[in-house]
Amino acid sequence: QNPTNICYATAGTYMVTLTASNSNGADTATTTIVVVSGPTVTASKDTIILLGETDTLTATGADTYMWSTGETGSIISVTPQTTTTYIVTGTDSLGCTGVDSVTVTVQFENAVFIPNVFSPNSGNLDNKQLYVFGTGITLLDLEIYDRWGERVFKTTETLQRLRFDGQCCTYGVGWDGTYKNQGKAVNSAVFAYILKVTFQDGTEVVKEGNITLIK
Repeated sequence: QNPTNICYATAGTYMVTLTASNSNGADTATTTIVVVSGPTVTASKDTIILLGETDTLTATGADTYMWSTGETGSIISVTPQTTTTYIVTGTDSLGCTGVDSVTVTVQFENAVFIPNVFSPNSGNLDNKQLYVFGTGITLLDLEIYDRWGERVFKTTETLQRLRFDGQCCTYGVGWDGTYKNQGKAVNSAVFAYILKVTFQDGTEVVKEGNITLIK
C-alpha cells in the first residue's frame, strides 16, 4: 500500500497504528504517513509608491497562485488608492499551500497649481481653458470674479484627467473664458480667483490671486 501524503506544518515520516472495530473485535494495522510541509511562498518586499503609480508584485515557491485581488498569475500589477496589503496563496503539485503577503504603502504627493494667464486661442491645449492642475485633490472650490466683483465662473467639479501632455493631472471642467461657461463673451482682462482645495490626506489649502484672460 502506498503511503498517504498529508500537508502539515512540520515535514517528516511517521509510523501510525490504526485500530478498527469489526464484528470479530478490534484489528490493528500499521501504515506509514509521510507528512509534507507546504510550499514556502515568497512575495515581493513591501514597497512605497506615490498615489497614481503602478507597482508590480511577484510570488515564487509554488506551482499556482491566488492573490487577494482574485488574480492567479505569479506576477500582477496593482495601482492602489490607499495603503493596501496583498495576500497570495501558493499551491504545489500535492495540493499543499503556503501564504505570504506584501504591503504597498501609498504616499500622497499634495500639489495644486493654477496658471496666471490663459487664452482660448492658445496652441497649447492645456492652456486653452483655465484648469486646476495638481495631484491628490479630492475636493475643490474655484471662484473667479471680474474687476467689479461679479462672479463669472464657479466650479466644484473634481473630475480628474491626465493633462494633454500626458502628465497628472487636471481637475474639473475648466473655465473657457465665457460668462459662467455659457458662451457669452468676456473681454480680455485681469480676474481675481479664490481656490479652496482638500487633498486625500485631509490637508486643506486656500489660494488667492489674479488670472489674465487673453482673447
